[in-house]
Amino acid sequence: MKIVKKVVVLLVLFLFLAAPTQAQLFKKGVKIGYVDIAEVFDQYEATDIATEKLRGDIEEKKKDIEKRREDINILTQKLDAQATVINEKEKDKVKKDVESKLKELKDITEKSNRELRQREQKLIRDILKDIEEVIKIYGKDNGYDLVMDKRQVLYGPEGMDITKEIVKIINKRLKKEK
Repeated sequence: MKIVKKVVVLLVLFLFLAAPTQAQLFKKGVKIGYVDIAEVFDQYEATDIATEKLRGDIEEKKKDIEKRREDINILTQKLDAQATVINEKEKDKVKKDVESKLKELKDITEKSNRELRQREQKLIRDILKDIEEVIKIYGKDNGYDLVMDKRQVLYGPEGMDITKEIVKIINKRLKKEK
């Protein structure tokens, strides 16, 4: 039993001494930086371009929906104006037409909202992918062993913040691509 305890103690001691400590890692020159990805996202010019394109798509969908609403209002007003003049069969036909157009409007509105959300999510994913790619390249090119998102850093010296450099590089890259 004593031999087992000695072996366990020696094994734990060996593992403790063999494992590099944080101080040893820094002596080796581990380079760490952090990036405020939200700030990069906000300052990335592609974000503004994507936002404007999305706004244009939203306005286009709004115009289509408004046109359909106007058509429904015209039919409703026509029905109200002729309510005393037309027979029940005609009233029922116009009512069914209005109901059909209301359902169609609801379906188109829901479909448009869904498409716009999906498009927005894709644009965000693509922008974040670009940002991540630039961060990886910057990290490799500048000898960083680790680059973290600022949200995960409770404390870090300003010298470790590479956000401004990433914003410059990513916007410069965008201009080259244009």
